Amino acid sequence: AILCVVVGGTALMGWWVSQPIFQILVPGVGTLKPNTALCLVLGGISLAGLAAHSHPNVGMLSRLLIRMQPATAALLLLVASMTLLSYALRFPVGIDRLLVPHDPPNHIVLFPWRMSPISAISFSLFAIAMLPWPSRLTRLWLALELTVLLVMVSSFIMVLGYAYQAASLYSLAGFRSWHCIQP
Repeated sequence: AILCVVVGGTALMGWWVSQPIFQILVPGVGTLKPNTALCLVLGGISLAGLAAHSHPNVGMLSRLLIRMQPATAALLLLVASMTLLSYALRFPVGIDRLLVPHDPPNHIVLFPWRMSPISAISFSLFAIAMLPWPSRLTRLWLALELTVLLVMVSSFIMVLGYAYQAASLYSLAGFRSWHCIQP
């Protein structure tokens, strides 16, 4: 959870100051889209809230995370599903413009500055699994666990594809990982 918040927050700070921070730290790595960075932060906070449920009396931060968890999971679902909706309708929703109002150089032709549909589907499924569901629905819990397992396996395959430079394992046509070119 902490890693998700740190990576997403660092990427958002980089976009706000017009300097992709991960490009400086690791030259040659692709940029993290603003929507994806926001989803990482929201998912990390929601995940930390779920982890805090196991130790609810540890402190004020734990109680705050428990209270924030349903809202951050719902907001994560909203951002990811609005991104999917913008793909389906071929109409920009504008979440990316709210996060980064200026227009940095863009090399993606099909849907500029939007996370890929694979990321949006994965974040949507994780958000649905992190929403507060009644404990008496055991079949729903099993379905949610299998959904999370499916997303984890597909994410692992994409990470392996990125590590071994097999673009067909981690990209779709029009959504490749582009690198920012500094003027």
